[in-house]
Amino acid sequence: MSKLLLLNSFVVVSILLAASCAAPTGFADGQVFETKTKDVRFKLETVATGLEVPWGFAWLPNTDLLFTERPGRVRIIEKGKLRAEPVFTVPDVEPSSESGLMDISLHPDFAKNSFVFLAYSYNKDGKRVKVMRYRYADGKFNEPTVIIENIPGAPNHAGMRCRFGPDGKLYVTTGDATDWNLAQKLDSLAGKTLRLNDDGTIPKDNPFVGTAGARTEIWSYGHRNAQGLAWQPGTGLMFQTEHGPSFFEGKGSGGDEVNIVERGQNLGWSEIHHTEKRDGMISPLLEYSPACAPASAMFYNGSAFPTMKGDFFFSCLRGAKIIRVTLDGRKGRRSGKPHRRQRWPNPRNVRGPRRLHLFLHLKPRRPSNSGQRRRSDNADRAGELINRGGLVVSLLGAASCSQSPTKTDSRVQEVSGRL
Repeated sequence: MSKLLLLNSFVVVSILLAASCAAPTGFADGQVFETKTKDVRFKLETVATGLEVPWGFAWLPNTDLLFTERPGRVRIIEKGKLRAEPVFTVPDVEPSSESGLMDISLHPDFAKNSFVFLAYSYNKDGKRVKVMRYRYADGKFNEPTVIIENIPGAPNHAGMRCRFGPDGKLYVTTGDATDWNLAQKLDSLAGKTLRLNDDGTIPKDNPFVGTAGARTEIWSYGHRNAQGLAWQPGTGLMFQTEHGPSFFEGKGSGGDEVNIVERGQNLGWSEIHHTEKRDGMISPLLEYSPACAPASAMFYNGSAFPTMKGDFFFSCLRGAKIIRVTLDGRKGRRSGKPHRRQRWPNPRNVRGPRRLHLFLHLKPRRPSNSGQRRRSDNADRAGELINRGGLVVSLLGAASCSQSPTKTDSRVQEVSGRL
């Protein structure tokens, strides 16, 4: 199952779940959750059901929610209700394992130009990944425009996160497509962070413009599979989360990373990993072993939670948790879990800055004697174990929820006046 959380005005957490028509095991409608520090409380409410592997999402200016389902559909929740039919179905998507229709982002000037960007995998003489731009008008996706394509892909380690930075440029994280060597090669787009103009052209100040044999889209290289991307308020520093190696790669397990990523840097994969160091390569700001499988990231910059303002959050596909990092300049001063509950779903995506939103994936429990392959310790192959179906819920701060939810039917609820 999957689920999307959103924190707003003393916590709103919206959740997208797959494979159930009711609150997941271990949850109940109206259930209140609390952080270990007891400074934030959450209340669970059901909003909609019937989703299939939601992956990324974007809030429209009117607070409606666009989100992707990995098989290739773009869906929308309008005024708290899920539209029955997809807004758009990607015609050439090829979903398999971790890949398919992945991220969705709005242009910073969406209110003026209505541009929406989709990142997804497709097949062109083998697995590839691309980013497309559409104009979203009158409830439809029109004017398809290729921003970048022919990025090496694979069922696993396909990336990809696409976000606009504070400079107005589009940044795209790509996986190594399970070919370690590509991450260090500047003539390949695999295992990189790319930086593009909103029409797909190359910014003139990209670091490898003028470098013989190098792809000029590249901003940084030496990545394995970065899926979290966020910029620190005030400094504009880019933070990324990245999946570390799995046992089958022969480099141990764990080694998940939080990185500060800057122009032209080499993050080291696969030459270094975990906390290894080498001249000319960047070691992680924070390293996590055992693996936590970081999926997405954000900075919280709202006012509802003063104790969390400026903190860095990322969701984890392994261990069913959200990790909060308090920063001291460029250093991670401490790392903790803002909320974790036994048998919580696995977070896929967090968004901000004024709200904290995240997708969570619930995996079906398999009998111990099922004989089916277990997940690796790194657990970034989470999509393989996701059930069908779905559920969207909203978590609202209990302190601001004096009104009871208004039931629209037996399976769809929202808290009046909060979304």
